[in-house]
Amino acid sequence: MSHILSLVREIHHEMIDLHRDIHMHPEIGFDVHRTAEIVSRKLNEYGAAMHIGLIINENRN
Repeated sequence: MSHILSLVREIHHEMIDLHRDIHMHPEIGFDVHRTAEIVSRKLNEYGAAMHIGLIINENRN
């Protein structure tokens, strides 16, 4: 658990800055291209793969 806490402490200020940046540049509805690009880039930096795209759920009620 202490390993996780140390990792969180390392990126804490970076995440606050990222949160503020995203909220300073709001995107409407599902048109979130800038936000998706930022999140994807950040996840890739941390070694988490992400695919940006649209998922269509045809089984809506």
